[in-house]
Amino acid sequence: MTPSFPLLQLPSRAIKNALKHFDVPELIIFSTLSNRAKNLVKSDKRDAPIIEVFFYIGCINIPLSTPTTIMFGESRQRECDIESLTPCPVRVIDERTLNETSFTVPGFHRVRDWLVHFMNIFNVPMIDIIFLSRDAWKYSLESVRNVVKGFTIGHVAAFENACEVIKHFPIMNSLHVDKADSDPELQGADLNFIKKLFIGNIPSLCVSRVIPIDLNTLLMMNSPDITVYRTTITEKELNTFLKLWLKGASSNLQSLHIDFVEHRCRDISLDLSVIMKGIEIKKSNDEKTDVPKYDIWKSDGTLADVTVLNYDFYFNVRH
Repeated sequence: MTPSFPLLQLPSRAIKNALKHFDVPELIIFSTLSNRAKNLVKSDKRDAPIIEVFFYIGCINIPLSTPTTIMFGESRQRECDIESLTPCPVRVIDERTLNETSFTVPGFHRVRDWLVHFMNIFNVPMIDIIFLSRDAWKYSLESVRNVVKGFTIGHVAAFENACEVIKHFPIMNSLHVDKADSDPELQGADLNFIKKLFIGNIPSLCVSRVIPIDLNTLLMMNSPDITVYRTTITEKELNTFLKLWLKGASSNLQSLHIDFVEHRCRDISLDLSVIMKGIEIKKSNDEKTDVPKYDIWKSDGTLADVTVLNYDFYFNVRH
């Protein structure tokens, strides 16, 4: 049946030219016809920068030139096995027009089958996994873990039940953890778990409301790239942090952003003079921005720039 598909009778160059006029649903359906069709779509290099998997609602987001959401069949049960949807129907939604195309394809019985296929044809080596409110979860963590077993996970975002989520996906390149304001503060084993996680070697770490970050925790973190949205750190402690960095502390750190949310809510600006007190600085000449930056440097010549805005502190090691 597949070899008789008219487009596949054309030379590869002609097919590639035709593919440029396909929308995403057409491209996906065509890619399932044969290995040759799959490889032609892959070589079309309609690459996606990321594949975001919202497993808790059975959804994949692929930001191509046309923003595209791919939904799997929805279960009426809560936190069931995501692979219980067999054969696995797919709904492709064009986010610009909201046009929806639904179909099933023989041989694609599981969510994992589709995920492997999308990673292949859109040239994405890893996936991002997003978990929002627990009330919205339709599929169990165990079944999601089985779907992505063996995949490289780029980013994990857990906005509730962070400890539970992370224990199922312990290895990632980037982590964003948060909690709802109504959730209780972490205590006991969960608090110890999240603190141990933060002093690991996750390349990029974003910490929202899950725990307040104090100076000692910040100094113990080993991530090169850190963003913090909840902190008990004071301006004097920022000064201490910078002086300790100059002496060799936080040697892995490359980029730090602290958003002083409570200062923002109370409209209290950070005091640059307190933060930089006793530190030799030089105003940075950065033609790309009007925001003032200040250079500081270690005795070995390592250079970093510091930016202090009303409610934000930025620190970046320069290379």
